[in-house]
Amino acid sequence: DVAHLSILERLRRRARLLTNNRLFQNLSILLIVMNFLDAATYAQLDPQPGSALANLLETLDLVLLVVFTVELLINLFGHWWLPFLHDPWSLFDLVVIIISIAAK
Repeated sequence: DVAHLSILERLRRRARLLTNNRLFQNLSILLIVMNFLDAATYAQLDPQPGSALANLLETLDLVLLVVFTVELLINLFGHWWLPFLHDPWSLFDLVVIIISIAAK
């Protein structure tokens, strides 16, 4: 029964349900694979800076970074501090996102 919960707690509960959903997790894995393929393609083809291919791959990289950042924020909001900080995968995601943002 969620009637007694505050609006904030209801939102946090929905965020937890979303991030724990198998479809959401599988979509996250697909996006990680896409990110890997994007980086590998860029490294292998080494496109000229400013070329259409370089712009496409860099845009895809930025879009994926935004999506991963939103996913991290939803996870952080849903699990708040202690549960989030006690989950090694969440910490790993946090470090990767911080490094990725800093590298931009």
